[in-house]
Amino acid sequence: MVSALLSAGCTEEPWPIEDNGTRQEIELSAEYPLLTRVADNSFEHGDMMGISIVTNSDQEILAKNVQFTYDSNNGSWKGLTPLYWPDDNRNIDVMGYYPYSGDVKDLSEYAFSVNKNQSNGEAFESSDLLCAKVENASKADGKIHLSYQHKMAGLTVRLEYGDGFSEDEWSNSSKQVFVLNTPTKCNIDLMSGNISNATETNNIIPYNNGDDFRAVTIPTTYIAEEAIFSILIDGQEYEFKRQEDTPLVSGKMHTFTIQVSKRTDSGDYSFVLLDQEIYPWIDDNEFHEGILRQYITVTVGQPGTFASTLVDMGIDYEDVTSLKVTGKVNNDDMMFMGDMPSLTSINMKD
Repeated sequence: MVSALLSAGCTEEPWPIEDNGTRQEIELSAEYPLLTRVADNSFEHGDMMGISIVTNSDQEILAKNVQFTYDSNNGSWKGLTPLYWPDDNRNIDVMGYYPYSGDVKDLSEYAFSVNKNQSNGEAFESSDLLCAKVENASKADGKIHLSYQHKMAGLTVRLEYGDGFSEDEWSNSSKQVFVLNTPTKCNIDLMSGNISNATETNNIIPYNNGDDFRAVTIPTTYIAEEAIFSILIDGQEYEFKRQEDTPLVSGKMHTFTIQVSKRTDSGDYSFVLLDQEIYPWIDDNEFHEGILRQYITVTVGQPGTFASTLVDMGIDYEDVTSLKVTGKVNNDDMMFMGDMPSLTSINMKD
């Protein structure tokens, strides 16, 4: 029976690396949240996740925060040291998180923080934490697949111009959004995914993409009449509040669409909430390695017409890197997608 612990960066008791002739190595695969991909994941070469394993029956720790690195050459995850199934064939629970940190001292209280300045893609992405868990896996199941989910909350402020603005005037206007009075530190139980002890309230500078301002926040609740975010347009400020409590929920994207108009008599700006949405944290934009990927959306009217639909849209299939497919597809369509040389991300959630 295996009873070793491997802590981040150092070994308390080495996991048995040498195969005794009967052990079976644990194999892992992983994917980003809710995205169906041509490949079985959307990770990049060299990405690292932390893996912990306990027995399902009595929660005996078998591995603690073992670093696994993705190799895009063969599409596999390799551990810093091999992990094996227990000799007595007990089922196991596998917990993973991304990105990997060597600072995990206690699996039940991982100190995590979001960046106060998320104005660049790298700072935005590093503020997010993905977690995955597979329970009661057996050796007969073969490779264990980890489906990651966002543990933080997402907040998007989308600005639209209204009366009093021309398109050029709006484009040339200075715009800034601040997420107000939100906790930036917390503890996360990597075994359960639960978040606690949210502290250190700060303002967050979101990432700006066009007229969208997006931030990663620790799940929290704004009480009624508490300012959630502020908007600064050409020096004129607006604070957004709601009359009821507003929770920012783990794994959800909360989008507020604000229309900005300019009064012709005074030149003052007015701000109106047009729409408010809460949905699973998946949309047409994805951050990875500090890069914002914009998906090309292709609607397939009839199964088997994906390739011809691209031609009709004037899209060169060799240049497509990120793709969203709606409608109905068949195996021929999927085979064509699999042969697209530059495609790394495909969203088929619809």
